[in-house]
Amino acid sequence: MKRLLSVSVLVFVIALPLFAFVPQEAGFPEIGLEAEKMVRAGNIPEFLAGGGGNWQIFIDPQTGALRRARGGYIETGITNDYQDRVLSLLLDNSDALGLGGAGLSPYKEVHFENKYILTYREKMHRIPVYDGYITVMITETGRLYSITSHIKTVEEIPTVPAIGQDKAKSSVEGYLGRDVAIDSEIRQVILKKSGRTQLAFNFVVSFDRIRAEALVDAETGELLALFSLCRFDTFSGGFDGEIYPYNALDDITIAPLPYIEVWLGSSGTYADGAGSFEFSSVSGSSFSLQAHLKGTYVDVDNASGDDGAYHSSVTLMDSPYSAHFTRAYAEIDEINAYYHENFIHQYVKYFLGYNAMDYQMPVTVLIENYGNAYWDGHGINFGDGGATMYSFALFAEIIYHEYTHGVTHHIYPDYQLPYSGEPGAIDEALSDYFACSLTDDPRVSDGIYLYYPGMFRTIDNHLCYPEDLSGEVHADGRIIGGAFWDTRELIGQPRCDSLVHLARLDGYPNEFEEFLYAMLDVDDDDGYVGNGTPNAVGIYTGFYNHTIGPGIRFELIHIPLMNTMDTVHSYRAIVNVNHTFDVASGGIALHYRIDGGGWTDVPCGGGGFTSYSGFIPAQPLGTQVDYYITGSDLFGLSDTLPDGAPDSFFTFFVQPDADPPIVEFTPILEQSPIYWPRKMYLKALDNTAISSVSVEFYRDDRLIDHLGMVHIDDEEPYEIYEGTMNFPIEVGDTILYRIIAVDSSPASNSTTLPEEGFYNFPITERYIEDFDHGRTEYRHYTISADYGDNWHICDYRSYPDGEYSWKCGSISEGGNYDDLLDCALETPLLTIGETATLQFYSYILTEMVSDDPTHTWDGGIVELSTDMGISWEQIFPTDGYPLQIEPNEASPFDPHTPCFGGSSPGWGYETFLITGYPGDVKFRFRFGSDAHVTDEGWYIDRITVQSRLAGVEEELSLPDKISISAYPNPFNPRTSIEFFIPRSGKTTVSVYNIRGERVATILDDFLSNGTYRFIWDASSLPSGVYLAKLKISGSAATTKLLLLK
Repeated sequence: MKRLLSVSVLVFVIALPLFAFVPQEAGFPEIGLEAEKMVRAGNIPEFLAGGGGNWQIFIDPQTGALRRARGGYIETGITNDYQDRVLSLLLDNSDALGLGGAGLSPYKEVHFENKYILTYREKMHRIPVYDGYITVMITETGRLYSITSHIKTVEEIPTVPAIGQDKAKSSVEGYLGRDVAIDSEIRQVILKKSGRTQLAFNFVVSFDRIRAEALVDAETGELLALFSLCRFDTFSGGFDGEIYPYNALDDITIAPLPYIEVWLGSSGTYADGAGSFEFSSVSGSSFSLQAHLKGTYVDVDNASGDDGAYHSSVTLMDSPYSAHFTRAYAEIDEINAYYHENFIHQYVKYFLGYNAMDYQMPVTVLIENYGNAYWDGHGINFGDGGATMYSFALFAEIIYHEYTHGVTHHIYPDYQLPYSGEPGAIDEALSDYFACSLTDDPRVSDGIYLYYPGMFRTIDNHLCYPEDLSGEVHADGRIIGGAFWDTRELIGQPRCDSLVHLARLDGYPNEFEEFLYAMLDVDDDDGYVGNGTPNAVGIYTGFYNHTIGPGIRFELIHIPLMNTMDTVHSYRAIVNVNHTFDVASGGIALHYRIDGGGWTDVPCGGGGFTSYSGFIPAQPLGTQVDYYITGSDLFGLSDTLPDGAPDSFFTFFVQPDADPPIVEFTPILEQSPIYWPRKMYLKALDNTAISSVSVEFYRDDRLIDHLGMVHIDDEEPYEIYEGTMNFPIEVGDTILYRIIAVDSSPASNSTTLPEEGFYNFPITERYIEDFDHGRTEYRHYTISADYGDNWHICDYRSYPDGEYSWKCGSISEGGNYDDLLDCALETPLLTIGETATLQFYSYILTEMVSDDPTHTWDGGIVELSTDMGISWEQIFPTDGYPLQIEPNEASPFDPHTPCFGGSSPGWGYETFLITGYPGDVKFRFRFGSDAHVTDEGWYIDRITVQSRLAGVEEELSLPDKISISAYPNPFNPRTSIEFFIPRSGKTTVSVYNIRGERVATILDDFLSNGTYRFIWDASSLPSGVYLAKLKISGSAATTKLLLLK
């Protein structure tokens, strides 16, 4: 009887477009397109073979082209430029996809958690193929595990229209018998209809409150398709203002009106998300304060009268002023619609992360004698409820429902979600679900009727698929809507909301079961749906409650044990379980036998949600061990490994091991008291286990240390070992050393590196770090709040031919650094003398200022700390920094900060003379970027610090005894600069300010050895400290100058 009551309200409905809470005619006879069909296939396309998991393949029954592939995965090796490289992969396999002569172009990229959803559009001669898309899901590590294809397999046709656009419009008008307005761009598309490929015009028309999409044959003018874009539903509803929290049965409350447009006299502004507004630079004493229910994201129109308007006279003494949009200024329907449309907009934008609804949406309320609500392709519309119902704009869930139609149809392209069958039901279910989830009530528009209790429907139900299908989209939407709601009850509202939303982006699912798999795809966290997802239990259960999808399953997974020589330790069999429900207590068991004897049963202990272990006792050499595995869950599902057990079983043998460990090691470079003690690292691998790794150190043929290395980490298949060299050293020593690794076999197989003799390294006044062991005591971090850090060890660019460098930029090769970086790579604590040099190799590409080659938007500098990193000061290279930071509020650097940067790739060698900082110091390499446009970034390699710790005065980086001095000093404004060069060569004398900027070049010429003197006039410069620098043939000397005016 309730269904009859729901239908009876239609007597008050005027002819308006589709998609209502109750069935309603479109207002014109629609011409639709055929739904795609696909069937299960037994063969796996060649390009998907060789991966893991169990592919489920569906193909087009007519063309044989791939339609969907899921459940398995392939490792593509793609770890950057995902959109372009996946496109190349698809084009390389165009035959399997049914592309024919068509091509693909990127359409949409969505990145969330650790995966990408990449969608491409099918095109022929740059003309889009209507409804032709393909979507791929791939993890950041390159594991491709889902493909959904809507490729149309079009034929080659002429692409020049035979008719004009006016004829296309006339075709629609002739069919409808009325004039229409063109409401969009008229574009050309390639259309596949009834197996025929044809060129068509595609555009949107509007008439009588209806917006519809048309497809017209560009050769004959025949109208090929016409369907409504409007999405109705009978769920309508209303500075701060009076609203109903949920619906018209609630008490009226006061809530802020976010983003409302406010006028103070002739000045306008928009409020923020809390309804707060501010006017600056106000002159005068009294003003008119006005507002309509119109803002950044909504414009409310009252269809039955004047639009609501707030107005008040205020003075500056009234600030801060509270404005209340009450029923004295507008119908509560208008206020309620304004508030709740903004509420769901913020939810969609900030919680779901979807911003395509960022426009001023028209919202019409109080359509007279109309008992429905609808989405029209651009805005939402609410009836006044007619004679039997409340105004639809007074119900929050109806506002949310209609708004969700808009979100869904912004996501689904073209004709991917026609308003019939399962696609139409999904359309309605999505709107029902988000409306009910936000109100935490599964009843749709409960209390809508004026004179008796009732609602339109509920998504808390026991309806099943396909038994309860009725063919009406609102009724059928209750089935999958029920699956959504049950899933929400099991996994929680926040995660379920996010998954339901993101699933729409995974190939635009338009079937109930396809939507289940899309939710699993986006919930997955490791790129292999076959091994479960974090919320698989809840998702499978929620859908299976309505008989959608395969429901529960139970599967054992195990890598067979290999031959071993271990006769001491038990043999561990690891079993992974792919299951929907919990494993029964003691449900996983290992069964083994020795040399063909009787079977012994051993329960497996749980090591996690999917991992279990069973142990076979150690056996003597020459033993044959057979075993199999059984398992069951709480619901009675069971599995065995291998198939057919116990008649089938796994086998391994216990036999001697004669293989020594494998050791990988990068020889140690020269070491220095500047950084001592010092860690060393190596990698070791053995087919059984490593017993010990040690290093022997010798000086003057005498053993000075026997260092036991410690296993600290694993890097498959190797184990990583670490040790600290902490024996006494002096400059001039030569340290000999060798590495000894022993395995745990009875034979104690061992490896010694080098095989003969020793490695060696000298102790010098120079500290070197080339990072080629891949581990370092350097640290990296963010400096300023609201900025990021991109420093990381890089293994694809180093100097000259090493293994690693440090990079500030994308982890992906060829990728760019992020916007808004302010981050540092910091050295460990180093000990230097009165004079030292810092040198390193630098490779840097940054965003340059296009019209000023001396400035860069982003760049890097070097800083020094003498207080353990509490405070830092910038230091300057001997040649000065080549660039300056362009003034920019988004940059972490001060305007015109001297820095490294550039647009020409290549390694450079930078030198810094450090004087006056004896003792413990740290250096850091600081990189900063602004908010727009990036480049590859900054690489640092082979850092060298040289210093004599005994306090020797000579400058270590200056082997030639060149000198420079000035008199008088301080001076004003002239001083005599005198210098000596011991040999002939090209000589320069330059003056720099304390920011490293060159302010004068006194000399640039070829000179013979000798003493020279020049007068420098600094009349044009301000008072301050300057540096005069002498350079000849790679040697340099500086002196400080103090200008006092």
